[in-house]
Amino acid sequence: MIPEPTGTFPPEAILLPHAPRPPAGVVEALQALDGLACLVSDVLDDLGIGGVIPAGVLRPVIAGRCIIGPAVTLRKARVAETEALRNGPKRGDIEAHNRTRPGDVLVIQGFDDVSNMGGLSALTSQRQGALGAVIWGGCRDLAELRRIGYPVWSSTVTPVTGVGRVDAVEINGPLRLGTVAVAAGDLILADDDGICVIPRGRATEVLARVRAKAAADARREAQIREGTSLQELAGRPRPRG
Repeated sequence: MIPEPTGTFPPEAILLPHAPRPPAGVVEALQALDGLACLVSDVLDDLGIGGVIPAGVLRPVIAGRCIIGPAVTLRKARVAETEALRNGPKRGDIEAHNRTRPGDVLVIQGFDDVSNMGGLSALTSQRQGALGAVIWGGCRDLAELRRIGYPVWSSTVTPVTGVGRVDAVEINGPLRLGTVAVAAGDLILADDDGICVIPRGRATEVLARVRAKAAADARREAQIREGTSLQELAGRPRPRG
């Protein structure tokens, strides 16, 4: 069901009414694995997909969290810094929340010198069912984000408000997190190691490879714990006789 528009954002700037959903079962299967960002990063490397952002670039504000879900994208641009706009609504943010469904991840292309999400926006996003947010730019209200348990990965933290300085120009269109392209519906995976962007059209392929790698890593771990010699771990055949 398409939600009733809030009336605060031009409809032509909403490229898709909702983020497309991933193939059935993909998210649940990935959630069942440990060390997910590292596994997926290795697979994206193997496939030649440049979809990884280190946690040192986009830092988590709540340690120990792992989220994975389809991207609701929100691209921002600078606006004139006027009192009229400062006192007005953050038009695009509220409409992006309106387009969010449970299990989505809000992805924002913003700016480092201002906050692109604060506590009230995060609370609204959480209420709509978002798992968290990934922001190329600043956020603020860290104590509130931690209090409500809404995980955010951002390039910086600043108390400077973005209201009156930046505003949304497009919802569910393409954007970039640095050099990484993101489309609405791409799978966003974020944990303490970093962020991986899985193109929606390759999610099933990535899952199959991730499962195979996880199984291989589990076998290797078992060998290490069982005392397998370093020579055997290195692949040197056992001597005969």
